[in-house]
Amino acid sequence: MHPVVVARRAMPSTMGGMAQSDTHPTPDDTLLARYAAGDAGAFDSLYGRYKDRVWHYAYRSVGFDNAAAADVCQDIWLKVVRHAKRYQPNGLFDRWLFGIAHNTLIDRFRRTDPVASSSPAEPPDLARFVERFAVTDQLEHALRQLSAAQRSALLLHHVEGYTLDEIAQLENTGPETVKSRLRYGIRSLRQLLGGNHGPQ
Repeated sequence: MHPVVVARRAMPSTMGGMAQSDTHPTPDDTLLARYAAGDAGAFDSLYGRYKDRVWHYAYRSVGFDNAAAADVCQDIWLKVVRHAKRYQPNGLFDRWLFGIAHNTLIDRFRRTDPVASSSPAEPPDLARFVERFAVTDQLEHALRQLSAAQRSALLLHHVEGYTLDEIAQLENTGPETVKSRLRYGIRSLRQLLGGNHGPQ
């Protein structure tokens, strides 16, 4: 088994600019297949491409706790290692990876985190709403107080760029539930940050 070591280090905590440019030409699916066949270097390449995105997602989802995020990331990458041979190449490795990440976080919060109820309302634009708070401790403090389900939906949709249907598939729920989590998450942020920033 390839050793996976996740450093317990502080990472940037802004809402934007998470995706890393990747100059490697080899497709993700090919790298994972090579790793499954015994090429440890292929795993290193995949890990290098996605470690920051996975870290940021985990770091925010656990409430900006470095130690907890490190533990979660360790679990995520170990699951990638364990399930590499089961992966069916389809050009969507990142969706598979974030599905593992989401399920790992849900396992962590299952006993304590309530699931938001459904709502048909369309989610507002988080990027515009949090623009003035994006690099402040105030936003981090507010996000920390959201439920894990709401925080995860906000990060997947507005930071990672996943559609509502894609998030619904990752979370094994319906698009309406995802809409609800986004809407209630925004509503909570508006109340926690003070004022009526962003769309209603």
